[in-house]
Amino acid sequence: MSRATYTLLWLVLGLSGLGITTDAWAQRFGRTEIIREASPDDLYAVGREVELLGPVSGDVVAAGGSVIIVGDVSEDVIAAGRRVTVSGAVGDDVRLAGRSVTLAGSVAGHAVVAGRRVHIDEDSRIAGWAIIRGTRVVIDGQIGDDLSVSGTVIQLNGQVDGNANLTARFIRIGDDAIIKGDLTWRAQRASISDSAVIEGEVIEGTSRRRGRGVFRTLFAVIAVIVAAGVLYSVFRPWCDGCAATLKSRPWATLLTGLAVVAATPLAVGLLFATGIGALLAVVLLLTYLLALLLGGLSGVVALARLGLSRFRTDAPAKLWLAWSAIAIVTIVIRAAYVVRPLGMVVATLVMLLGLGVLALNAYSSFRVSRA
Repeated sequence: MSRATYTLLWLVLGLSGLGITTDAWAQRFGRTEIIREASPDDLYAVGREVELLGPVSGDVVAAGGSVIIVGDVSEDVIAAGRRVTVSGAVGDDVRLAGRSVTLAGSVAGHAVVAGRRVHIDEDSRIAGWAIIRGTRVVIDGQIGDDLSVSGTVIQLNGQVDGNANLTARFIRIGDDAIIKGDLTWRAQRASISDSAVIEGEVIEGTSRRRGRGVFRTLFAVIAVIVAAGVLYSVFRPWCDGCAATLKSRPWATLLTGLAVVAATPLAVGLLFATGIGALLAVVLLLTYLLALLLGGLSGVVALARLGLSRFRTDAPAKLWLAWSAIAIVTIVIRAAYVVRPLGMVVATLVMLLGLGVLALNAYSSFRVSRA
């Protein structure tokens, strides 16, 4: 999964709490929010700039252009923004996403962080495991359990009490680094200081990575085949209708899917900009993500059913034939990734076609119901 996808996923998690904010917070969206008083319960905040100075006896969910959390938080922290900084003590887990993310406080649980630039400060201590995804990741603090990092550049200067699993183009293990478990690294280039302390094994993970890559690919292909097959088995008339739409209106289907992909994020952004529409924006965003998934599966099913119609005149097709066609289409799409840009183009086209047939069929059903 790409760094952009991780960022989007955690952004959704960060914004999902806005649906239960009070009207006061929603009406103050777009202004600077400086919260100095103590909060006896969960706190949800959104603004162009959010600064939490007082302690919170509960969870914190915050989103904005800039999010700064200085006060102690007794439970979880979920934050998303362009710049996110957490320097207070967190009593449970943290989930952070942003262009620039800095964690400088203590965390009693685990941490999941995604960003273009991620810095775990030397004053930070994460008691549990940590998963970090970023373009440039610098770890100067302490991780109390296993550490997993993926990025372009990784620099580890701190302490890891468990195993460290690092994947990047360039990895640097600094002089002060301490790893009490195994170090598994995968990189085009790596620099491991002679002064670094690694108590476990040092494993160059190229062969392991290939094996895991094959397993992940096989698992993904099987998962798509099963999901698409179940979709066809349960909603067979609908899927046959989608294939008929694709056959009769291929260009309209593609353009409709493209319009859905382009227009929905714009609508989400406009709703968030109003502040009052934040709840509707969250619902629309989550629906959009679900639609992308269903669009991909619908595209696979529609193409499979369309392919069967060229070899068989009887309809509907037998289930085992439909499942076989779905498997063939899925394998062909995955095979296109031998040339990665080609695979991305093919997968995107399939998703756009799937979104298009979903939208056109939904519109047709709406018109029929209104008639």
